[in-house]
Amino acid sequence: MTNDEINEFFRNLRELRRTCRRTMSSDDRLAVLIAACIDFGFNTKRQVIGVLRRLDFKDNHIIRVLGVYAGTQWRQAEDGSYISLP
Repeated sequence: MTNDEINEFFRNLRELRRTCRRTMSSDDRLAVLIAACIDFGFNTKRQVIGVLRRLDFKDNHIIRVLGVYAGTQWRQAEDGSYISLP
């Protein structure tokens, strides 16, 4: 990933957050943002938390949503990384 790609990802993530804020609960909105992180390649718990902290989400909320949506939106691989489910 280049710096330009990462900067574009954060711009897109912020826009997605603004769009979802109008229509979704905070858990559902966070799940969408987590899925975007995983799909982009920020797919470990540490990476997901690091990204979403920059958008002012709290660690406990991120960790809880990672667990709640595990098995329906993503799963955790043996190496600890998350993989989006179809």
